[in-house]
Formats: sequence, C-alpha cells, structure tokens
Amino acid sequence: MRTLPAVGLILVAGSLAGCSANGGGSAPTLQLPTPVPTPTGDVTENLVPTGQVAGQLVAAAAATMHVPASGFAGVERATAYYAYDFTTHTYWAAASLVPSKNATKAQIAVQDQGSYLLFVRRKGGPWQVFEVGAGGACPVKPPSAVAQRWHWPRHACRPGGP
Repeated sequence: MRTLPAVGLILVAGSLAGCSANGGGSAPTLQLPTPVPTPTGDVTENLVPTGQVAGQLVAAAAATMHVPASGFAGVERATAYYAYDFTTHTYWAAASLVPSKNATKAQIAVQDQGSYLLFVRRKGGPWQVFEVGAGGACPVKPPSAVAQRWHWPRHACRPGGP
C-alpha cells in the first residue's frame, strides 16, 4: 500500500493574482505551459500543483459550490493530485479543500459529495469541477493512464475508491 506524506496545505491567499476572469462569473483561468512528452513516450505527466494552480482549483470549486473563494484556506496538499494527459490535451486535478475557520457555508460545502473534488481542464478552457466525495456516484473518471500515474484503482474517480 502506498501512502502519501502529509506535507501541510497549499495556501492560496493572494495566489489568484495573475489570473483573469473569463467573464460571466466563471472561475478564473491561467494559461499553463504545455508539458513536453517524456523520452519514454508516457501519455501522462505528473505535475506539481503550484500555488497558482491551487488558487484556480479553489476559485473553480467555490464558484461551483456557490461559496466565496475566501471561505477556503486552500487545497489539502496530502490529497492533491495534478497531471496532464497528452492524448486528450487535458489537465486533471483532484483534491479536498480546506474551509476557513469561520466560513460556515464552506464548511458545509466540503461535507459528503463535496469532501473530494475532481477537476478537468481542456487546454485553453476553464476548470470543470465534479464533486466525487463520500462514496457517491462518479460523474466523471480520469483516463486510466492518469489514474495509473496517481496510483488510483482502475476506473476510480477518487483515491482508494470507485
């Protein structure tokens, strides 16, 4: 069994600087560099979710959950995954959000289905957010190459589960 080290939180305070809203109240997007395929011919690349990426994920999730982004302290680093799929030109991310201490609405939003989130972003597009926590149905699953890269069970939409 593979365990991930608990390394704290990716805090997002101020990390939305440099992002631009794409109008209509949707989550901000940031143009990320396209990963370069590895010499081994891998179809996915594991990426590090930087503070800017964490800020994007928080903003997209907050908009989906109808909660102000300020209601979240950040992304729980120990639960965070981030990858790029070269075959579909799609970024995939997954994580739990950490609600701020006094943000009741955010604390409620991260319960049950909202306890774990899967994010999908086609190159040049906005992040789409799917609530996949608490053993509910999986509205979307990462490609098997991404799940394998993350050491998730095959056809899973969250670590350790379907």
